[in-house]
Amino acid sequence: MEDEALNIAIISDQPVRAESLSKTIENGLSNGTEIRVLTTDLIHSTGAMSSVHLILVDLMGISKSSRQIILPLKEKYSGIKIIAMHLYRSSLLVNPLFAMGIDGYIYYEPSRGELMNAIRTVTAGKKYIPNDLLSA
Repeated sequence: MEDEALNIAIISDQPVRAESLSKTIENGLSNGTEIRVLTTDLIHSTGAMSSVHLILVDLMGISKSSRQIILPLKEKYSGIKIIAMHLYRSSLLVNPLFAMGIDGYIYYEPSRGELMNAIRTVTAGKKYIPNDLLSA
């Protein structure tokens, strides 16, 4: 089954990291997927999120807190799915992100397979949590 073309926004203030994520996604999904990279200063600008299906938030690559990013995104764009990425490997630290409204969580520096699995799972309307976090 071919992947549906998606519009994905990557939120990061680290251009090199964002470009690496963008290339990984482009190599893992079908043609027609549109990826835009937005800094935290641009996420609420007019049209920044038009037709976006999924937001990937690089929590290690931004200077604002997760609360300052995730809560306003969920309030303004409630229909857009959000995957957060961070170093947290404890459910005590990850669960508050889900309480804020994220739809998926992946560890920083995910493999292409893990990133694609998270994107496919979340865009199918399910939550994505790494297996070892589920058993923690």
